[in-house]
Amino acid sequence: MPAWPPLEAVLDVGQSAKRCPGLSEHDGSIWRSFVAANPRHFQQAWFYVPVTTGPQDLSQYCPQTLAEQMWPSYAYRPDVVATRHGTIWVIELKPHATHHALGQALYYAHQFNVMYNPAIPAIPAIIARTYALDLVAIANRYDCSCLTCATLQDAPGPTIPVPAGS
Repeated sequence: MPAWPPLEAVLDVGQSAKRCPGLSEHDGSIWRSFVAANPRHFQQAWFYVPVTTGPQDLSQYCPQTLAEQMWPSYAYRPDVVATRHGTIWVIELKPHATHHALGQALYYAHQFNVMYNPAIPAIPAIIARTYALDLVAIANRYDCSCLTCATLQDAPGPTIPVPAGS
């Protein structure tokens, strides 16, 4: 089981707002907007964190050397893994969040917990500019936090459920 955290990839949130390794231009824009509006919400951030076990999975289907070459494009990776008061958040970033974002957040958080076995299970989360109708209510049923790019104090309550103690 890999060790967590992978120290070589950690950025404090201020640094992460300047460079977002592995994120698309759209996702990087959403992360920077969120951090600018909420600079103290998360303390540290990691990008490009794999949540699948590695090239040994692929070597069942192709030669090991090819599996190692293919691994970077095969690995599932959440957009951001961040810490908040000792809890780990596995975050999916979307301009407009739909059921796809919810599925990704839940899947990546589950896989993160299986792969890294943190002392406190990671929290699935979505940060988006807008949300599809009813998505926040459904996400709440599965303990997935939905945050907006607005300052958390200014955002309407139902759109920003944050688990107790976080």
